Amino acid sequence: MERLNDQTQVVKAIKKIMVDDDVKAIDLAASLDLAPQGLQKIWNKKNFSFHDVKKILDALGYELYFEIRKKD
Repeated sequence: MERLNDQTQVVKAIKKIMVDDDVKAIDLAASLDLAPQGLQKIWNKKNFSFHDVKKILDALGYELYFEIRKKD
């Protein structure tokens, strides 16, 4: 399981899924009922929310798994 520490890493991980699954941004935007510019706005948000991630991953056929662990 990959550890994601910030919003940039989350976006990169989602974009990697898109590349691996051969999903184009325009197709993802359409499945989210957004214009491509709307998807770009989500990528560029300063505060990328869990709701945004869940919505995008649902459209890609993935789920968000969140775990809280005590620091070593």
